[in-house]
Amino acid sequence: MDSVVKILGLLIFVFIILFIYQSLSTLIDNYRYPPSGRLVDIGGYKLHLDVRGEGQGKITVVCDAGLGGTSLGWSLVQAEVSKFARICSYDRAGYAWSDPSSSKRTSINIANELHLLLEKAKVSGPYILVGHSFGGANMMVFADLYPEETIGVILVDSVHEDMLKKLPNPSQKFFDKIISHSIVQGLLAASGYKRLKGQTTEIGRMFFPLSEPIRNAYYAQMNKTGYTQIVSKEMDCLEESLLQLARCHIQDKPLIIITAGIASSSEEGKIWKELQKNLLFKSNKSKQIVAENSDHMINHHQPQIIVDAIKELVNSFSVFGNPKNGSENL
Repeated sequence: MDSVVKILGLLIFVFIILFIYQSLSTLIDNYRYPPSGRLVDIGGYKLHLDVRGEGQGKITVVCDAGLGGTSLGWSLVQAEVSKFARICSYDRAGYAWSDPSSSKRTSINIANELHLLLEKAKVSGPYILVGHSFGGANMMVFADLYPEETIGVILVDSVHEDMLKKLPNPSQKFFDKIISHSIVQGLLAASGYKRLKGQTTEIGRMFFPLSEPIRNAYYAQMNKTGYTQIVSKEMDCLEESLLQLARCHIQDKPLIIITAGIASSSEEGKIWKELQKNLLFKSNKSKQIVAENSDHMINHHQPQIIVDAIKELVNSFSVFGNPKNGSENL
């Protein structure tokens, strides 16, 4: 019995040391990597918004990242788009420099928070909405909620409402299920385990195109304890968010679907490509572009394709000047 108590005491002591390590490391990271934009109070909590460029007219491009992504992932796109238009990236509540929100992490709540953020920051529309992966659902919901403020939407390898039904769900071993549980993941993050483990080779390849300062700042945000918690909360609400996406149709507003050209040759990859095609039905004016040399992270590996799509919508609006009518080129 005494030996069990001693072992438990040792484990608790080790966890406390690791917890202190994680807390101090996070404080150091916060000092090393201050927000790239500004923090805007939207009613008791602040969201991080990074606005670049001025451009011509009043058009504003707004970007939302995928599940687990932050505003930093748009750095390559922002650098180019800022030369001809105003472009914003932001961190959803709980990510990077943004405070957490008490509301459920569904696309409707996220879209409403984004709208309030833009309003409080005095970043007026009309908007071209760009969403990667899960961010695509959020942007489609935003366009559905605020059609008068939306010029068009660009979906970058976006989720589809039927993905959970159609994509295969691989069975996990019992131990893997325990490790992947949100509570266990939260404890691992709080203990600094993920920080000590470092980034995987896959993550390294995924982020390699970004500049070293951006990569380091990104990794610092991913090492925060809250990062794991917010990813879990959005995952828990994903089914509800996809149901909200299913109800969206942006009528005659232009919709550009950008799909990864490098995908698995397995059944999962084939289904994903088919779901991407089905997103075309979300608008009466839609088209698809394939990023032949990119995997899912198109904003990292082929950002110019996204830049060109944004420029197309900006130019169309400049010519026709009516966000209600969309682009005559689609």
